[in-house]
Amino acid sequence: MIERTGWNLLSYFTIGDTISSTPADPDHDERAFCLLEKRPPILSANPNPVSATKEAGKTMISWDTADGSIGRVFVSVNGDQEVLFADGRHGSAPAHWIETGSNYEFRLYDSDHTRLLDKVVVAAITQ
Repeated sequence: MIERTGWNLLSYFTIGDTISSTPADPDHDERAFCLLEKRPPILSANPNPVSATKEAGKTMISWDTADGSIGRVFVSVNGDQEVLFADGRHGSAPAHWIETGSNYEFRLYDSDHTRLLDKVVVAAITQ
């Protein structure tokens, strides 16, 4: 449940009576302590940079909003207007049109497209 809410469990320990502890019995009390870390939203491209020849190159765009909310991935080519690429809580989608000489900036936003969560720039190189 912790992971579904966007947190990572770093450490956990208990003190007190761990055998016969019940919520109704204060004489057999157990306390649990957790050290949590907020997971950040992630947007990645693999491979990056993309190897391209005469044909367009391909990369896999992966994202995770980390907190279970819907995210929207947009792409801007060479600084032009953003276009919706994909959406969902997490996932992967291929971008099979990466061309040498162009820059592709993928941006992960919240579902309202008001808050930028992460971004990655993809470029192609000739081999």
